[in-house]
Amino acid sequence: MDKPSKYVLKRAVLLPWEMIASTAFRELSAADVQVLLRLMQKRTFSRHKRKVIIADENLGFPYSEAINALGIARSTFRRSIRRLHERGFITVAHEGGSCQGKDYSRYSLSEDWRKYGTSDFMPRQKLQTVRPGHDVRSWQRIKQATGQGIKKDRSKTGAKFRTESVQKIVPVAHFEGA
Repeated sequence: MDKPSKYVLKRAVLLPWEMIASTAFRELSAADVQVLLRLMQKRTFSRHKRKVIIADENLGFPYSEAINALGIARSTFRRSIRRLHERGFITVAHEGGSCQGKDYSRYSLSEDWRKYGTSDFMPRQKLQTVRPGHDVRSWQRIKQATGQGIKKDRSKTGAKFRTESVQKIVPVAHFEGA
């Protein structure tokens, strides 16, 4: 394999036949299916007495892993996550991205895809979360308050300087008399 060893997951993925036959699954693109399979591969299984417990919550999936392990672009990964969320395959457990690469998003697998296309399905949009103080308007207010965002009108000052220097060379009275 040509992938770095930290991205290799040696776990089987089992897809229920209902998922493969569902309308929601058939509407997914190839990249969406790749992302879904990778998330399902991240699940862990454990036994408690005679029960098998599947841990399908808080599955971390950073953008760097999507780029390096799956070979898909950032925009494609973002689009795939949005589609999987809209169709009920995943929910966003934690929206990451605040600590410059150390805080990544975590997802939970969901069974809402079973209701997709029926009247019971509640359409949902992935929230565009912008942390307080990190939006464009806040940055503009901060720049104006500190004086960094104020641009000096250099064209007028330059024109004024040029006019004054020309007047020194050729007096205004010379032009008024003509």
